[in-house]
Parts: sequence; structure tokens; C-alpha cells
Amino acid sequence: MNIPTTICALVPLVGMLGLIVIAAVMGLIITITDKKEHNEISTNDIDYLSTKKINTIQDLPKEKQTIQLKFTGIKSRICAPYRK
Repeated sequence: MNIPTTICALVPLVGMLGLIVIAAVMGLIITITDKKEHNEISTNDIDYLSTKKINTIQDLPKEKQTIQLKFTGIKSRICAPYRK
């Protein structure tokens, strides 16, 4: 193998490796920022929850009825009879 053939083979590999590293770093940054934003509770949410009496998920407005809350409610109804 001569030098130009080696360079032609390595340039695309190095380029692809660089793109993979950049994509991984960007994915980590996006994941970290999304978790920070998701964990923050706004003052509007606190005010709403403190002024309203909420007993069930149906008492929440539609935009606050998340899939995770619905799943937790279903799971608690199904698993409650089988607790030890």
C-alpha cells in the first residue's frame, strides 16, 4: 500500500469518527438540559396545586395529565391487591 491510498482510506474514517463524536456530545448536552428543565417546577404549578383540591388525575387540566401519571394510576390500581 502506498501513501496516497492510505490517506484516501483514512480521511473518510477520521471524518466519520469525528461526526460520531460530535453527535454523541450533542446528544449528551441535550439530554442534560432536558432533564434540568423537566425537573423544575414552575411557580404557576405550585400556585395551582395549592389552591385546588386534587384527588384524582381527572381533576388536573388536560395538559397536566401526563402519560407517566396515567401509568402510575393504572399500576397502583392493578398492583394494590397483590401487595404483601
